[in-house]
Amino acid sequence: SILPGSPDVYNYGSGEWDTIEGNNYAPYLAFLGWGLYVSQASEARGVSEAAWDLVKHLSSKDISLWMNIYPSGMNPSRESHFNAADWTIAGYPEADAQQYLDSIADSYNHPNRIVDLRIPGQGEYWIAAEDEWTRAISGELSAQEALDNAAAKWEEITDKYDREAQKALYTASIS
Repeated sequence: SILPGSPDVYNYGSGEWDTIEGNNYAPYLAFLGWGLYVSQASEARGVSEAAWDLVKHLSSKDISLWMNIYPSGMNPSRESHFNAADWTIAGYPEADAQQYLDSIADSYNHPNRIVDLRIPGQGEYWIAAEDEWTRAISGELSAQEALDNAAAKWEEITDKYDREAQKALYTASIS
């Protein structure tokens, strides 16, 4: 099953929290850490073809399945990864593998899924939040102080990259 939901939802129009009947779910699809990328500099260095060959190799059906099945922390990313019988070769009981794969598929296919932030400064936003969460978890700050600090840092980052441009890019990224 997907992560727990909540009957409390933020109403952007009113700026208030509403309570709905049942639960609202918004599974988070964290993909950016596991992407395969080829930098623009590879072409100038004459290695872009080799770099793309490596990407093709690592994302091929068999290699990518192996990277999912063995302890990598990588989630399935191809339809072919969702065959529970394949996971038994690594010692997973088929029923457990099926339950895991169903949970991932439910999140991937949920109509209200949330994808990674895809705007300039994405890493800076996460670092700012993680730094403050760490301070709260360690007891250095209250949770509210940490969240307030993170929000202030996010405001600075947003202004650094031009608030209106960030809004436009974010809107385009979720459209």
